[in-house]
Amino acid sequence: MVSAWVAGMSVAFSNAMVSVVLPVQYVPEMTIRFMMFWIGYWLRGTGYASLVTGYA
Repeated sequence: MVSAWVAGMSVAFSNAMVSVVLPVQYVPEMTIRFMMFWIGYWLRGTGYASLVTGYA
């Protein structure tokens, strides 16, 4: 349960770092990645919420 949450946070953090580290000339791609990151983060959050309640 905790390891799943940690894995989700690690993926979300690495996605955020990739978006931040990308060069400035790729601003449109950064915007798309940022949107995808937050959509994935929201989906991951709801998925882990149901995962936690399933195990609890």
